[in-house]
Amino acid sequence: MNAFSVVGRGALLALLALAAGLMAASSAQAQNYYEVYRLSSGDTLNIRSGPSTENGVLARLRNGAVLIVHSCTKKSATQWCEVETTSGKNIVGWANSKFLRAARDFHDDEDSFGGGEQSTKCKGDSDICLSQARKICGGSYSVTSSESHAGGLATDAIPGPVTWYSMTFECGRSDGRTPRFRFQGPSMTVVIPNVGGSNNSGGGGSGANVNTVVKFCQGEAAGRYNTRPGNIAMSGGEKTPNGFEAFGEFEGTSFYCEFDSQGNFLSLN
Repeated sequence: MNAFSVVGRGALLALLALAAGLMAASSAQAQNYYEVYRLSSGDTLNIRSGPSTENGVLARLRNGAVLIVHSCTKKSATQWCEVETTSGKNIVGWANSKFLRAARDFHDDEDSFGGGEQSTKCKGDSDICLSQARKICGGSYSVTSSESHAGGLATDAIPGPVTWYSMTFECGRSDGRTPRFRFQGPSMTVVIPNVGGSNNSGGGGSGANVNTVVKFCQGEAAGRYNTRPGNIAMSGGEKTPNGFEAFGEFEGTSFYCEFDSQGNFLSLN
């Protein structure tokens, strides 16, 4: 065996190794990474053993889970895709393509992706939720849902005078949508103490707090106009023969709230 044949064989092996490496890299780049989305909060996407709801469930995935899509086929009115999980136990099955979209900035590294749907809750000011989301994600994110509701100072377990905000989001590139925080659930019922009044006087007491109904009316108007209470301009309130009234304005639209003689909220007009 001469020196040339040894060098030639070594060069050939090096070229073959290089070609194999390039093919592997090309295969990795060609992977079709998709993420689960569109699910309601708390829901999961079923990964089935075949392209039908009649097939058994192999796994259940939440929003943000990343999959590799191998192929898709249409059965009846549903587009099904053969998918493979990218984290945990390797599972190959079928998923409804309605709940899949191209994954953003995913590089086959579990730490490089946002980690699925996140949530945050704050009170008094919805901007606090936005700041918390930026801190959790270390930058940009996309909002998937948001709402506001009445609660107390410590918790929103029961309706109270404090507006609470909650938001779910996914870390990653923002899609430009902003949360609207629509008001959900029951409002607080204000009962003004009958200070100095008589049980048989036939009406409310002389110590009723007008400021309390004004504050409550501001919260009701914030729910009506889908904005923060601080954006509602209240002009005052008064005791009437039938109870109480409070007055305010939002973006040029005037309104007033009515309460009965005990301070119970009746209407926003």
